[in-house]
Amino acid sequence: MADPAACASIVSQVGRLAPGFLDGAIEARQACFLPVGSGEPVIGEVAPGVLVASGNSCWGICNGPGMGRVVSELVLDGRARSADISKLSP
Repeated sequence: MADPAACASIVSQVGRLAPGFLDGAIEARQACFLPVGSGEPVIGEVAPGVLVASGNSCWGICNGPGMGRVVSELVLDGRARSADISKLSP
């Protein structure tokens, strides 16, 4: 069952980003889950000079840009600057 407060928060955020969407009807409110794996992505070095960035599953469309930013920081700076990825280490 979807949390009504979480749904209201999403509607509010959408309204700030795209006010025209508030004129439409909400057809469904649902909770999604992934029944496999840890549910967390893996980001980090697995061998000297070898990085892995995987595990976004169906959330890749949302998390992919952030993961891309973190990977670019790892490649260019040698460390993630925009996010704490310590718990996502391979």
